[in-house]
Amino acid sequence: MLLQAHGDVSGARREFEQVLEIEPNDLPTLWNLALIHEKEGHIAKAEKVYLRLIREEYQVYAVAFRLGRLRLNRKNYLGATEAFERCLLERAGDATAEINLILAKREAKQPM
Repeated sequence: MLLQAHGDVSGARREFEQVLEIEPNDLPTLWNLALIHEKEGHIAKAEKVYLRLIREEYQVYAVAFRLGRLRLNRKNYLGATEAFERCLLERAGDATAEINLILAKREAKQPM
C-alpha cells in the first residue's frame, strides 16, 4: 500500500494481487486494485471490479461515483447515467451526483 503512495503502482498492484490470492473477497483490497487498474489504463478491468464492489454493497456511493466518472470520461453516457442514478439511491439529493447525472443525460440526449 505504501508503494502506491510512493508511485510504484505496478509494485502496489502485485501486492494487492497477492493479498487477493489469500483473501479473494477482501473488498478494500479490491477497491485499491480497481483504482490501480484505472491508473494503469486497464479500464475494462477497473470497471469489472467496480461493478463487483457495487454488487457486494461496498462503499456504494464512492464506487458508483468513480464508475460514473470513468464512464463519463469514456463517453459511455448511458453507463454513466446508471452509475450516477445509483449514487442518488445511496444519497438522495446529492448535488455532485445530480450535476454529473445531468451532464451524462445531456450527452446521451436523455430526458432530464
